[in-house]
Amino acid sequence: IFSRFFERKKNIKLGFYGPTNAGKTSLANRICKDWTGEEIGNVSKIPHETRNIQFKEKVEIKYKGKTITFKLIDTPEEILKAEILILPGVGAFRDGMIGLKKRGLVESIKEYTKNGKPLLGICLGAQLLLTVGEEFGVTDGLDILPGVVKKLKEPNGGKKYKIPHVGWNTVSLDKESVSGDELGKIIDNSEFYFVHSYCTIPQDNNLIFAKTEHGANNFCSIIKKGNILGCQFHP
Repeated sequence: IFSRFFERKKNIKLGFYGPTNAGKTSLANRICKDWTGEEIGNVSKIPHETRNIQFKEKVEIKYKGKTITFKLIDTPEEILKAEILILPGVGAFRDGMIGLKKRGLVESIKEYTKNGKPLLGICLGAQLLLTVGEEFGVTDGLDILPGVVKKLKEPNGGKKYKIPHVGWNTVSLDKESVSGDELGKIIDNSEFYFVHSYCTIPQDNNLIFAKTEHGANNFCSIIKKGNILGCQFHP
């Protein structure tokens, strides 16, 4: 899914673990160029307590004669050395934070983002970027992006829909805040796969990159600030 990026590099070391649903549109196809620019090297994935697949510590694949290394990292030192970081996750907000704290990774993730290097949060990983989550009680998040994670609105006698929100849905740009953004042009009105009951509510509406409608909900499906990007769906 990082094919267009790989075509420009000879040897790339990537770390990734987490949701790998093949979407009708792959955000990752263009994220390296349009979000982070040309000069990109190592990508690393952070584990926590909520895993949905098994992943070996290190996997190498060949793509058009180039070596791509996927690496799972779980120490503060590795996080600070990473050039690109992916924080995925499936599960509850509280369990995700317990896993990060258990491994002593919270402060290193925060420090990593201060250096201007790219961080991609996926599903629960995107939610953990915020200040606090309300799933199974109030839990402090990473507080990298100010905001709260709240449950989606339940049906109340009007339009019928289900919570959790599961399935394909359209992601639409919040055009006022991201007008002219190259990544946005690729994502706008594309369909991605969702599996969640909670959503991010940033304190600053300017951090809302894209939204998705589900019943009475018009929630933030992509949150973005500089080098930090979080998507509620599985790209």
